[in-house]
Amino acid sequence: MPPVIRNPRPPAPPPAPSGGRLSARQARTLRLLAGVLIVGGIFVLAWLERMPLPLRLIVGLSDIVAGLGLLVLVRQKR
Repeated sequence: MPPVIRNPRPPAPPPAPSGGRLSARQARTLRLLAGVLIVGGIFVLAWLERMPLPLRLIVGLSDIVAGLGLLVLVRQKR
């Protein structure tokens, strides 16, 4: 019968439940990403003339809505 190899370290305890809250680092990262999406959407709408207008509207507005959605998420999870 082969020898039993045991793990010398006990398993790490599970993380404490935070109640669905975001850490400060996660909130800062999501706010930054939201700002980048909103500025990118405005850039697409205002200055990107090589795309056809309907596609430009869809892409620009969807970026802005996604950025605003992230801001709402950060505010709700605070």
